[in-house]
Amino acid sequence: MTARFAWTALCALLLLPQDEPLPDGVYARIDGEDIREERFAGWLLEVAGPAYFQTFASDVIVHQEAARRGITLAADLVEARLDREIQERIDAGFRGNRELWVERDLLAKGMTEAAWRATERPRVERILLTERILLEDRAVTEEDVRTAWEIRYGTEGVDLDLRGMFFSFRIPTLPPTTPPEERERQREEAAREAMARAGQAIARVEAGEDWSVVAAEVTENPQGRETGGLIDVPLGVLGLEVEAWVALAEVGQDSGPVRSNNGVWYLRLENRTVTPLESVAEQLRTKLATRPPTLIEVAGWWNVATQTRPVRQR
Repeated sequence: MTARFAWTALCALLLLPQDEPLPDGVYARIDGEDIREERFAGWLLEVAGPAYFQTFASDVIVHQEAARRGITLAADLVEARLDREIQERIDAGFRGNRELWVERDLLAKGMTEAAWRATERPRVERILLTERILLEDRAVTEEDVRTAWEIRYGTEGVDLDLRGMFFSFRIPTLPPTTPPEERERQREEAAREAMARAGQAIARVEAGEDWSVVAAEVTENPQGRETGGLIDVPLGVLGLEVEAWVALAEVGQDSGPVRSNNGVWYLRLENRTVTPLESVAEQLRTKLATRPPTLIEVAGWWNVATQTRPVRQR
């Protein structure tokens, strides 16, 4: 390259407006050549069309159905969902560090946040429209309401304020060839050790220490460590032994060690409230009717729609 040629090229580069918008219908300019949108679209159709056709078809069907129902989306709703997805990505994969997400995810792919939003916006719009369609079609039955009531309050409608400290059986890993009697001996040894740990916790409470504080320190139930032993799962999960104790316990009563199938519980029944189905039926019905559809439900609607609507392709 001669010095004169280099100087001429440099002058031309400096004189060229770097932010000059491309003409209408031009998607890109590559080495001075304008690439029109239809050319790029045709190339995409040949290279990636078959792989993306089902997604495109579901997108068209969703927008057709939404238009028939008069469903529209406010732009701020779409942007809010994109904001939420960005934050979920940052929290899950980048320890809450936004700059790290930009550096290791966006810049590594040669993208800006604006480009990411533009790429993901059609998918998010499709999801939001499908959610609206599913909510319109949702019919909450009396059986649905009763099931929700039983999950929340039990088959008898009893709501319990129950706390528990759990001490697991710490059984060592045994070789597959270990005889059954040795396995049972190890299990009983682990049970005695768990009983001893439960006894130490009981002694601390009986000596005047706060029940919740002790539970947060010693229980081997992860949720219990965060809530001071508060139990928020169906009793059946905890075992028949726990259910039997709760059925006979008085409010305010402590259990002493209760051996279950895989550990020992120390329980406290703080309150017992009977909640009739009729008193919460409308509240549960509203909650069921407005529950956001899951992504599985959304994808299921797309799958059924693309299979049941007339779709042809060459």
